[in-house]
Amino acid sequence: MFSKSLRSVPPVAGELMVRRPHTVTPSISASEGLRALLKQNHSGMPVIDASGNYLGVFSEKCCLKALRQTSTLEKWNDLQVRDSGAMATNLFCLSPDEDAVAAIGALLG
Repeated sequence: MFSKSLRSVPPVAGELMVRRPHTVTPSISASEGLRALLKQNHSGMPVIDASGNYLGVFSEKCCLKALRQTSTLEKWNDLQVRDSGAMATNLFCLSPDEDAVAAIGALLG
């Protein structure tokens, strides 16, 4: 038998969320953004402006989309995070008390 009992109540988003994530600015290059993702071992990072306003997210998926839109690696190195395809902006917010399983479903959907 299992030594630990199964949790009967699903976790809430606040139990799983990162409270102080690493961030990137919209002016860094996509290649610098990718280096930041790899260095921090993250799949995505919030993009914030100089005033701390949340603008979107830069992710592995954004890197692939941006690379696909460029014809050479040199052009990709010049592509800034804020440029078309290099930052996801069609986002939504979750409250910390939201069911984590439903939140994951919404994020993947």
